[in-house]
Amino acid sequence: MNITRNSISFENGLDLESGERLGNLRIQFETYGELNEDRSNAILICHHLASNCQVAGKIEGESAVNGWWDPAVGPGKVFNTDDFFVICSDVLGGWGGSTGPSSIDPETGKSYAASFPVVTIRDMVNTQKRLIDHLGITQLLCVVGASFGGFQALDWSVAFPGAVKRVITFAASSKCTTFNIALFSTMRNAIMSDPSWNGGNYYDRPDKGSCVRTAAALSVLFRLTPQIFEERFGRTRTRTDANKFSLRSEFLVEEYLNQISDNAAQYMDPNSILFLTKAQDYFDMSEGHERLTDAFRDSQSEYLFINYENDLRNSKAEIDLVVQAINDAGREVDSMIIKHKSGPASFLWDIATYWDVVRDLLRK
Repeated sequence: MNITRNSISFENGLDLESGERLGNLRIQFETYGELNEDRSNAILICHHLASNCQVAGKIEGESAVNGWWDPAVGPGKVFNTDDFFVICSDVLGGWGGSTGPSSIDPETGKSYAASFPVVTIRDMVNTQKRLIDHLGITQLLCVVGASFGGFQALDWSVAFPGAVKRVITFAASSKCTTFNIALFSTMRNAIMSDPSWNGGNYYDRPDKGSCVRTAAALSVLFRLTPQIFEERFGRTRTRTDANKFSLRSEFLVEEYLNQISDNAAQYMDPNSILFLTKAQDYFDMSEGHERLTDAFRDSQSEYLFINYENDLRNSKAEIDLVVQAINDAGREVDSMIIKHKSGPASFLWDIATYWDVVRDLLRK
């Protein structure tokens, strides 16, 4: 599989929905496979919150592990790179190389840190459109995304009607629900109340990133189901000390969450988590319209929603609402509910559950 990592800068910057302007814009991205002659086989994959543009495979000398969706992207896989040209870019405000809080503010010569402007899902999509135009692609065969990435995929279809043939989302609906806003607010409070956050000015500190630990653990709690926690960890203890009564971590599930938190502290940018979760808070496709259906009136895309039983963050009622709105707008739409004990996190590894449906849609 041909994997290319690259970046592009736009010195003319970007006007944001907030009314602010970024004076310089950098986009980090990876591509997989080859673009065909008429540039009609391009698929844009939008990454989930805790990831970046490395969607599959390894780049020699750079990647220690395979990309976050490696089971789905590659020769002969769901997103077959023998047939498709797959693109994934790090989002605006992220930590994977695109312009974000850790980038240098040209006006101060220092990292933006907490002074980075508030960005929205639409700002991220506008950034991706710059990249797609640069690659000379007029219409994307498909835009795919899970959760946070699903918001981006949906917004593509209404921000640029005709630029996307198909939209596939996993564990995503048409808005950030109140429950999700509460979760993200708790994550942000955990970061900002940690002394190591230091008002966002931690880039030159040895404990950089440590304040993201609790936020990362919270994210895992709401991606997996109680059933999977019971099956994987139960009440197994990792300590057999004679004096077992203490406040130390002693259950296997505690050790697991500690490991997740420690790993997150190594690569996540806490400031990015603040801005990316806030962008999700603002996402509501019905805003500015009398009805949700009106948001999809100009769309020319075909939609597939893949969601999960026991998903605390995206109820079946929310999915039914957006599916009905798209149907009422006269667009083709389908949805499926996956019954999987892992819940919404299963999109990361249990590809076999839904790959036939995705393959069929891509081959149409």
